[in-house]
Amino acid sequence: MTRFCTQCGQGVPDNCNFCTKCGAQLGNGQPQYQFNFNPNPQPQQPIGPKPKNYMVWSILVALFCCIPLGVWCIVCSNKVNKAWDRGDYVTAQDESNKAKKWIIITAILGLVVNVIYVFTSGVLDQL
Repeated sequence: MTRFCTQCGQGVPDNCNFCTKCGAQLGNGQPQYQFNFNPNPQPQQPIGPKPKNYMVWSILVALFCCIPLGVWCIVCSNKVNKAWDRGDYVTAQDESNKAKKWIIITAILGLVVNVIYVFTSGVLDQL
């Protein structure tokens, strides 16, 4: 571990008796360690407004597009509120972005599958 000079705060190797920056004597050879411990940390402040959770859109894509992926969207949307409530604002924003991404993917996938179904069923009816 590194000792710190009591005069200037410079980090000094354990085997030195004098500060390499200011030249002050480091004491009786006992290491003087400096720890940054704050017993009362300040709560993290939000970095912006609460992110959207897209819960309504998640439910809609679950009902009308694809149930398994829609359920995943609902899970991601629910994580937004939970992370925000516990003060983890970065995770809340990440989960919001993830929910939005999966809603778009699920909606596009559902649209493509429905279009394919309509065209293939129309062609099969004419045969």
